[in-house]
Amino acid sequence: MNLARAALFWLLATRTSAEIVIGLFGRTSGGDEGGYSLGALFNIAALLIATVALLYWSRSRSKLPILIWAPYLVVAAGSLAYTTELGDSVKLLMSTLTFPAIFLSAFILLRTIEDVANLFLCIIYSSIISTIVAFYQIATGGLGGLSGDRLQSTFAHPNVFAFYLIAVICAILYYNLIAHRYITATWRVFLFSYMFVLLAFLLITQTRAAWLGMAAFIVIYAVGVDRKLLVALPFAPLVLMLPVVSQRFEGIGAEPTITFEDVQSGYVVANSYGWRQLLWGRALEDSADARVLGKGLGTLGKNALHFFPLSEHATEAHSAYVQTIYELGIVGLLGYLILYLGVIGAVFIYRRRAPRLAYIVIGFGVVNLLISYSDNLPYYLSYNWYVWAIFGADFALRFGVLQPAPRRLQTFAEMPSSSATAAQPR
Repeated sequence: MNLARAALFWLLATRTSAEIVIGLFGRTSGGDEGGYSLGALFNIAALLIATVALLYWSRSRSKLPILIWAPYLVVAAGSLAYTTELGDSVKLLMSTLTFPAIFLSAFILLRTIEDVANLFLCIIYSSIISTIVAFYQIATGGLGGLSGDRLQSTFAHPNVFAFYLIAVICAILYYNLIAHRYITATWRVFLFSYMFVLLAFLLITQTRAAWLGMAAFIVIYAVGVDRKLLVALPFAPLVLMLPVVSQRFEGIGAEPTITFEDVQSGYVVANSYGWRQLLWGRALEDSADARVLGKGLGTLGKNALHFFPLSEHATEAHSAYVQTIYELGIVGLLGYLILYLGVIGAVFIYRRRAPRLAYIVIGFGVVNLLISYSDNLPYYLSYNWYVWAIFGADFALRFGVLQPAPRRLQTFAEMPSSSATAAQPR
């Protein structure tokens, strides 16, 4: 078990650094690392660690992780029977299996509070290389994105880096609470200072969904963890005055209703959100004949070349919800929602075992539900590893380390003598 736990820690601490190498040696067309590439080696490692972890599964441990993931995986695996892109579907399913693998590995292998704290520390350490690369990109002007002014560090896209930053910020907050008894004041101050550096990076990614998700997280954190922050919330709208923020929200919802034909003919140019809405409408229209179970995992990308010719290459839905409806139908969408609502519900019900930590996890779950609206969250492989590592570590703490020991009834022979005397027939 110690070896498997160490391998899990190593995998999480080095995954983002490997993004550089994976970027050099190849990715799939969607920008993820789910294909038969160097990233596949990391996928295999994650699955092997989970296989070893299952050997230590005991009947007394909660079955919640399986109940949370089973509905989605059953629908996704079942879609292989009718998908038109079997090769892509199998590759995507194998990549998706690494998410519950990380979840189960953390849940089973973390047996003490120190284990849980160390996993969060590994997530924090994983950001070191990304931070160095981010500073280098800022200093040299080597930013990414279509406009060339968005920070993406070692990741394939600025959006993925933005969501990863939120995960690291959550890890810092969680670690400071769970390890407060044995970390020094200097280390705590450093981590909080580092967190503000990450927040600055988050702004430079210019990812609207991440900004809105972070805002929601801060509100939940203020309500459940540190209510002193509620005093500062009225001043939060001042952030909108920053040019980097205000420019990204210009034109959202302000342009008149446009049609697919208007854009295709070149009559109007849609902004990124308008473009997404057109794509969503066409995707839902194309999948109307497969609304219950969808057209199969991984089919939207290539099909988009036919129903959405505005894109010159295969594109995804830019919405986890639309993508899931198209590929796995309404049944698959329910399974997808269960993933996050199941975690949020379980943590909320058992929040008394670690109340302040519960609201960090609940807030992070809400973040992922929000960003799923406008991003291909299921396809962001490395980011999902950190999501489910965080969830798995909290489950290990909440349903393992802090789970009350089962009460055992005393036998007659174990009862105190006075009780035994009183219990004897008169």
